Amino acid sequence: MKEHVKLSDKTFELEIVRKRNIKHIYLKIIDSHKLQIRTNIWLPKEDIIDFVEKKSAWILKNHQNIAKNTINDDEMLYLGKSYQKESLLRPQESIEKFYRKEAIEKITPMVYSFAGQMGLYPTQIKFRKNKRRWGSCSYRNSINLNTNLIKHDIKFIEYVVVHELAHIKHKHHKKEFWDLVEKYLPDYKEREKLYLLSVNDL
Repeated sequence: MKEHVKLSDKTFELEIVRKRNIKHIYLKIIDSHKLQIRTNIWLPKEDIIDFVEKKSAWILKNHQNIAKNTINDDEMLYLGKSYQKESLLRPQESIEKFYRKEAIEKITPMVYSFAGQMGLYPTQIKFRKNKRRWGSCSYRNSINLNTNLIKHDIKFIEYVVVHELAHIKHKHHKKEFWDLVEKYLPDYKEREKLYLLSVNDL
């Protein structure tokens, strides 16, 4: 049975994902009608609903942003803006091929620019379409970036790039890691919120 929650005059479907190893509660806006909660297997449903209601102002504000960014079938996103597909794609070129080409051309120089500023250099930069992550850094310091990043504006892309480069030095998300991210992106907390609005583009 599907769960639903009503916030103001808007009703959202609530997808609850439970796992034993999740310590906290995480909220994602899936689309303008659906929310996802990830938490542990013990948290009562009543506490989940209470958490969502406390976040109602933020949810209602940002679900409207998602609705504004909805595009038509003949459109595609590129660097945070919507374009007619025919204005960007070459004849017979697929959207996936276009995004991969543009991601490599536009994001690779950005990686090297921030790497120079931070003094942290990846052993390799790879691009691929990933359904679960925007980016990752291996223990051998190879950076993997999602080709769909190119859909988003520069601030979002920069956040992911700096985040993964910081993992070259800190393989965790403790204070030292975030201090390093903040040194090069003082507004990283605002950029981080974009994650919650971008889940559909993975």
